[in-house]
Amino acid sequence: MKKDPEHPFIIHTRHMSIKVLGTAFDVKVYENDSFIETTLVRGLIQITMNNKPAEKIILKPKEKFTLADKNNINYTITPITYYNSLDSTNNNLMETSWLNDKLVFKNQTFASIARNAERKYGVEIRFRDEQKKNYTFTGKFEKESIDELLNALRYIENFHYKKEGNIIYIY
Repeated sequence: MKKDPEHPFIIHTRHMSIKVLGTAFDVKVYENDSFIETTLVRGLIQITMNNKPAEKIILKPKEKFTLADKNNINYTITPITYYNSLDSTNNNLMETSWLNDKLVFKNQTFASIARNAERKYGVEIRFRDEQKKNYTFTGKFEKESIDELLNALRYIENFHYKKEGNIIYIY
């Protein structure tokens, strides 16, 4: 894409607009998630909240903007997360791992992992035991099937699963 100051590249979501100022970045916005994330790898982006159009938020390289509640104006800016703290290459970024068809998580809840697994594997995951949603895991999966993922997680925490077509029940 060629830089064109007359026609800036702007991503509009229901809750904010992101103006690209020459960059490599990621925007994570899913209807079923209660949050929105924008991760900046390099360059600059400008974020404008729809309910505060006068406020311009400039994100710097290696920062992540999180709007924690779509119904709220509270946001945080934090450093991006590397799966392995000894490797600070872009291939080791958790926020953009999905671009390489990887499922990478670090101290994330089972509920959060399940949402990402649903997107990666095209399944629906339902918890029959609500407490299991709070299990936390760290892992990196690339070519593994959904069964291989779940069986690996079962080595860490005690749960069972049952597949019925496209739906997976965790109990």
